[in-house]
Amino acid sequence: MSRLRATEMYKDAERLLLVVESVTLEHGCSSSGAHLFGAVEPVAVVVSSGGRVYALNMKAKAVNVDQLKRELPVLESLLVAFNRRLD
Repeated sequence: MSRLRATEMYKDAERLLLVVESVTLEHGCSSSGAHLFGAVEPVAVVVSSGGRVYALNMKAKAVNVDQLKRELPVLESLLVAFNRRLD
């Protein structure tokens, strides 16, 4: 199972930096016991500054922020809460 999560990496009065990560967890049982595998991989960095939002993947290429919001709905609420704080 793999899912995305957003983690706040930095925040000050003017900017917010979030990292979007892919989290994978797998488990199973065999005759010799149980096993668990987990991995966390960064997918994108999201920056909110000056009322604008930017996203870059790990190769520093632009990422569609709206697509990220669809895949990770909590991203929208994090950005709205931060920008509301600035008003």
